[in-house]
Amino acid sequence: MSLYYLETNALRQLHRKLFNTNFCEKCYTSSLSMFELLSGITEQDYRIRKSIISSVISSKIFIDWSFPIDLIYKAFDYVKWDSGYPRAIQKACENLATSTDLESAKKSLVSGNDSLSLNDLANMDKLLSNLQVEYFESSKVAFDQMFGGKSKATIYELLHNKLKDGPRLPDSLINTMENEKIKFSIFQLALAISQELDDKNCLQTVQDIYFSYNGSLRYYFEVSAYFFENRVAYNHGIKKNDVFDIAHFMYLKDSDVTKIVSDDKLVKEVCIALWPRKYISNDKLKYE
Repeated sequence: MSLYYLETNALRQLHRKLFNTNFCEKCYTSSLSMFELLSGITEQDYRIRKSIISSVISSKIFIDWSFPIDLIYKAFDYVKWDSGYPRAIQKACENLATSTDLESAKKSLVSGNDSLSLNDLANMDKLLSNLQVEYFESSKVAFDQMFGGKSKATIYELLHNKLKDGPRLPDSLINTMENEKIKFSIFQLALAISQELDDKNCLQTVQDIYFSYNGSLRYYFEVSAYFFENRVAYNHGIKKNDVFDIAHFMYLKDSDVTKIVSDDKLVKEVCIALWPRKYISNDKLKYE
């Protein structure tokens, strides 16, 4: 039986099916999906967002409450990290689900221990965006400095020499060229983390972080490598929405039966390019 990850737009489209226990048993979602529903809530969309969040909270669907920042830092054993975000996001969702109007929802988000204010939501949004934009922008700078004007074949040869002693990747990634692209993505995220930590001994810290990669976030790094090669390296840049779309791949489980459910254009593009069998549209799942 397939296992389906519902990202944000899938929750919006399919939340009425969450009352079906059989449907919930084969699906799961994440704190990122819930966070996107919480963040930027207005008077105009309060009721629909509350309805969706209430449906998720009251259903039997599994929610991975780890926030992307937590997953990123915990992918590197060198970094010690405990944000408190998972419990805070869960509590914010539970409070919103029992609120009666937007004003009471705002009050519930700022009251009690482990609670989030609207400013906290904005700051978390900014933190995740900044870290990943910095990640991709630093990748572009490094790419230009290391490989400017060189052919792809030469680039991969240089990457192989530079990164050949890096973290061991899954056995399924047997193509050397693919390995080096993904190792480059891991290396660049280690660089972004070291800059975020503002460590004075940056070069040594980057190496320590890079070599402490523990093998998680496989799909995220594959997507990052694809996105960098096809977008960032050719000056197409990265937008905030791209950051969050890519972050959803952190929750894709390393299993042949796991699929991501979405109608998002970037998510579909990436899946069709990398693993077509791991993608399913909202409508197709709705009628399965």
